[in-house]
Amino acid sequence: MWKAIYGGRHAVDVDRVEDSVDMMMKARNKEDYDRGLRYMYYILDGFDDTGDLPEPTHPVLDYFVRNWHSCKEMWAVYEWGRVAHLGNHTNNRLESA
Repeated sequence: MWKAIYGGRHAVDVDRVEDSVDMMMKARNKEDYDRGLRYMYYILDGFDDTGDLPEPTHPVLDYFVRNWHSCKEMWAVYEWGRVAHLGNHTNNRLESA
């Protein structure tokens, strides 16, 4: 499915896309998160303007915006600032024995 829809692993620089997601995940504030998102737009859509972000045209970027950017409060560290987590960022699931 990945090859059929998104052009395969080598269609984009996967390491750079993963770096942009890592930047967004570990962002300490909204500005850092936006910097990671703009980096992903630059990698996938070639968008490097400072204005408002356009609608994504690359399928991977469109998928990310629809399914992950819309719920960033669940996975972006800067959104967790209102919750006392004491540095624990795990999901606390028990491993099966």
